[in-house]
Amino acid sequence: GGPPPPPMMGGFPPAPGMSIPGMMVPAVSGPPSKKLVKPPVKMRGFMWNKIPPVKVSNTIWSDIDDEKINIDFQELVGLFGLEEDEKEKTGAAVDGKKVAEKEKPKTIELIDSKRSTNVGIRLSTIKLGPKDLKMAILKLDENILNENIAGGVIACLPLPEEIEILNSFDGNKEQLGNVEKFFLEIKSITFLEQRLKTFTFKLQYPQKMSELCANVDIYLSAVKEIHNSKLLKEILTLILAIGNYLNGSTARGEAHGFKLENLLKLADTKTNDKKSTLLHFLARKLAADNKLGLRDELKNLDAATKVVLEQTVSDFNQIEGQLNSVKSCLEKISSPSSPEDKYTVIMTRFYDNSEKAVSELKTKVLKCEPEFKKIITSYGDTDKKSDEFFMILSKFCKQIETAHQENVTNDLLEKKRAEKAKLEEETKKNKPPKQVIDIEQLQGEGLLAEMTGKLTADAFALKRGGQRAARLGQHVSRKSGIGI
Repeated sequence: GGPPPPPMMGGFPPAPGMSIPGMMVPAVSGPPSKKLVKPPVKMRGFMWNKIPPVKVSNTIWSDIDDEKINIDFQELVGLFGLEEDEKEKTGAAVDGKKVAEKEKPKTIELIDSKRSTNVGIRLSTIKLGPKDLKMAILKLDENILNENIAGGVIACLPLPEEIEILNSFDGNKEQLGNVEKFFLEIKSITFLEQRLKTFTFKLQYPQKMSELCANVDIYLSAVKEIHNSKLLKEILTLILAIGNYLNGSTARGEAHGFKLENLLKLADTKTNDKKSTLLHFLARKLAADNKLGLRDELKNLDAATKVVLEQTVSDFNQIEGQLNSVKSCLEKISSPSSPEDKYTVIMTRFYDNSEKAVSELKTKVLKCEPEFKKIITSYGDTDKKSDEFFMILSKFCKQIETAHQENVTNDLLEKKRAEKAKLEEETKKNKPPKQVIDIEQLQGEGLLAEMTGKLTADAFALKRGGQRAARLGQHVSRKSGIGI
């Protein structure tokens, strides 16, 4: 032989199973067909999972030749052969004869028991027979085939090796288990998994598009409102002026602008009496100038705080990708496989109606990031994401409103305190003064001795009257015999 071919230039050799563009890849062929074995009687089967012939190459099975093994097949027939006419020895006697009762046919299970159990559990929740389920899939009957059923069927799709086992089965299909019957029924539907996934997308599409369109509209509206808000610029100008005055003669002074997160720090600067803040001062100033309507200019701001642009773009890409899958599946299923197959008709109509809406939405989605960058750049704060930016402004609007309400409440309390103090002062002024007796004046006029004598006489008379009343009571009690 000649010299070996030169090595390929650049890069690593292709991984197993991969091809290089332009190279002819030889078809993968399996081992020679096995010799047909036909026992003299029907045998009890060994339920194994066969490795497809095309996958045998480069495995231990490629070096194994089971046809050279010496086995006593007669012994196998004796141990595992099934007699065709097995009779029940316990048949009922009629006219002196026993009627042989045929043994009830046993269910034949070809699928791995654990796998069969799992699929069976899922199928039990669908509550449809294999034939009815197949018809619902072909017709895309939304009255039967909802998201849950479609998802359940996708999870139960037969594996390639399971289909091969079923294809090689030549026994009585009526004796197969429920899972095997289900696999046999649906395996004939072409591109079944793609059909079910694209149909599930069709069912989800209205809600997904509605939510996504609403979020994109809210986002773009909020950006536009911020960009056009004159009041926001006036408030920022006022804060810049106040801040430069407070920071005069310091390194923080002479500022041309400030980071927007500083809007949330206005409440940190307290007044001298600690009873108010710079935020309250700003709110009072805005109220006096009738400029408290910032939220009215930014109607979509609060809703925009819940829209994360990255997630919105990801959601749109998912919808666009799923719609492309519909197109791809329609190209594969170019014509119905049977009169009952409505996939092409239904999904073509869905695709045509959805393509325009998705295209229009894509135009809006592509505008979101550039439009936001315009406003964030205009505020000199380019390191913020849109949801963070919206949240700062939303919190600032709420803080201004709260500070204004607190100002109104404090002003009302202060007014009531002032009115109360004024009322107390007026009451004090209008109350008549207490009369003070001048003792020296009474002595000089001789009135003090007269008043003292009168009071003494009255007291003496009162005392004598009490004594006389006491004696009179004792006299009465003796005469009447009543003890006191």
